[in-house]
Amino acid sequence: VLRKWADASEDANHTSQAPKTFRRAAKSLSEHPSVVTCRAEALRVKYIGDKLADALQAVELLCANVVAHPDDAKFRTIRMLNPHFQQTVARHKGGLELLGALGFVVQQALEEDALQLVLEEPSLEADIERWSAWYDGLKAARAQLRDALEARGLRPLPAAVSAPDAGCVP
Repeated sequence: VLRKWADASEDANHTSQAPKTFRRAAKSLSEHPSVVTCRAEALRVKYIGDKLADALQAVELLCANVVAHPDDAKFRTIRMLNPHFQQTVARHKGGLELLGALGFVVQQALEEDALQLVLEEPSLEADIERWSAWYDGLKAARAQLRDALEARGLRPLPAAVSAPDAGCVP
């Protein structure tokens, strides 16, 4: 999916770096078939500097919101063209790869003619062990991101409080 989107974007003469970034993400994910290994490798990357504090906080917040509200799809969906997402995460080298390593995949939005990143939740009813492994992986990734924040003297952003119409992921 990532390679198809990257190729289509290049064919349309887009000027963004997203196609190359997704191609790198697809290659990285194919080289690390284990999701847990891929997460660990992505989170060990040393490219996060002071100017990427917002990106690190945003990705930790994404994990925190999913951990706090795993059954709420709005916390597992990111609109690719969202300006806040583009500014805080997507523009940074490795930002999209990190989300891919966490399990986000590119999908076509149903209501709009736009792409979105979606973290698909395994069915709890169909396979509780698979769901538990998915959820435990998210908690571990969040812990690693929190450790990275703390090591840089940064505080995590507060997770969203669930309400009928409140909260949305950038």
